[in-house]
Amino acid sequence: IEVLFYHLTEEAPDFFNTLRVALSLLPVEDINASLGGSGWTLRRVLSLIEARRSEHALRFFISHVHPASLARALLVALRERDYDTGLMREPWSFAASLALEADVRNGRN
Repeated sequence: IEVLFYHLTEEAPDFFNTLRVALSLLPVEDINASLGGSGWTLRRVLSLIEARRSEHALRFFISHVHPASLARALLVALRERDYDTGLMREPWSFAASLALEADVRNGRN
């Protein structure tokens, strides 16, 4: 699994297949749990999405994570604050999570 993730992220970057592989390794107990015994976690995959600032990838990823408690945990992670300053850790992530939740409340997925 580790080699596959390395290949998909470093040797022949394929962002959406990286997301698909991660999703295929569900379920896990929480967003920090190992995916398939690898060093990869849902939080690490989320960090790839944040680095690319891809709202489309974020929507794809969150909508395919099951159970719903994992999806909620990922949304909470997007809104984390810096421990030292109390400021948003990543403004893009915070704004994207608000937009995603608003769309869900309004019936748009």
